[in-house]
Amino acid sequence: MYAGRSRLNFQAVSMVNNKIYEVNAVLLAENDACAVYGDPKEKILPSTAEKIAGEYKDRIALSITKAFGNCPAGKTVILLLDIIDGYKNQGDAYTAGYFDLNNVFPKSLIKSSNEMPMLYVDVNPGGPGTDQFYSTIAHELQHLINFYSRYNRKNPSLENITKQGELNALIGSIMQDTWVDEGLSSAAEYIYNKASEKNRAGNWHIQDKINYYNNADIYYTKGQSKIAAGNNFFTWINDDFAYDEYITVYLFFQWLRIQADNDVDIYRSIIESEYTDYRAVIDAACRYIPRLFEGAEFDDREAWERILETWFAANYINAPEKENAALGLFGYNSEFTLSPPMMSGKSISLYPGDGVYSKLAGKTFAYPESPAHIRYAALGKTEIPLARITQGTPGKGDALLTFNANHDITSIAAGPAETGVLADRETVPAEDPAPGRMADLPATPRPIDKRLPIRF
Repeated sequence: MYAGRSRLNFQAVSMVNNKIYEVNAVLLAENDACAVYGDPKEKILPSTAEKIAGEYKDRIALSITKAFGNCPAGKTVILLLDIIDGYKNQGDAYTAGYFDLNNVFPKSLIKSSNEMPMLYVDVNPGGPGTDQFYSTIAHELQHLINFYSRYNRKNPSLENITKQGELNALIGSIMQDTWVDEGLSSAAEYIYNKASEKNRAGNWHIQDKINYYNNADIYYTKGQSKIAAGNNFFTWINDDFAYDEYITVYLFFQWLRIQADNDVDIYRSIIESEYTDYRAVIDAACRYIPRLFEGAEFDDREAWERILETWFAANYINAPEKENAALGLFGYNSEFTLSPPMMSGKSISLYPGDGVYSKLAGKTFAYPESPAHIRYAALGKTEIPLARITQGTPGKGDALLTFNANHDITSIAAGPAETGVLADRETVPAEDPAPGRMADLPATPRPIDKRLPIRF
């Protein structure tokens, strides 16, 4: 099948143990935007690779570079392989693709570097040429553009780097927090969908992600998700519930785009920020969503709290019109509708950025004694959509929002979770029962990607 085609050895990484292994890949297709290589063991047809190369050039690269910035000079290499990720059963999470920033550096500094701009894309269970497959390429391309553009702006000198710690420090000064970079890549999936007019009836959104959120209570009951218990994108932890982060960060970055004055320009602003953390989002929101901060002066801590609280409220309120002066911020401008899961119980443990909803049913909720970063708001769908609950100021509404406003995730490994109170703390035993709804949902693979360790 591959007689006469050129081959090239690539270094790839096992997602199971982070070990390097070699793939002797064959060149399957090429144009002036990309070169598509494939692992011969996967028996990928050259005709399939030609379609992938064409889609990359004509739609993926055009749409993603327009939104996020230019690709590095030269062709992007796309390596098709069965990524070693431990995938076993339908419904398991699998690594759909990855961008390895080690390839940015010369072999003299990182021995396993391929010394080229490249993307790794899975072919099992990721099917070549499927919508999810192309979405993955768009997702990974944002990672590539993001790192290269920030690296080039910094224009670092590599000659004096002789220790792992020095390289780590350099990359740490360039690379954005995981949730920021992944949020932008989730946005890239939407941008590609729109450019290729996929799911036009659904406003070009990744419908599987919206459906997953709207069924989060069922997945919680099945032990497959903790969105219902507050798990969100901010403290991005690669654990059994990593897919929760991909779902919630997609929704958050869609809300930013929808509310922004200039649509996807807010994404470019985040990439170009001097900051690598939540402050990049604050600066972009101040520039493109100024009405978020009307009527008060905010420091960074207060601004992040305002952004996070308003997004949580938007998921519940679903205000249909962005232009509505009173409600517009609290929704997705009718692009889609969310139905957040409701938790019951007395209390719940929340990491920074986590938030949970519980039924208030018109009752008044008085501020309980809580840890320093726990915040409360009463939510309603009409009249007063959000009432902040503080000491001495109770709130009344249909649902209670309990969230952790802490912006510091530097010590997440130490477990800085804090306990928040739920609406029915007076009447329900102090335990975290699963939401009551049960249903059978199709077990579809859950695509994720991973940040790889830096290898000196």
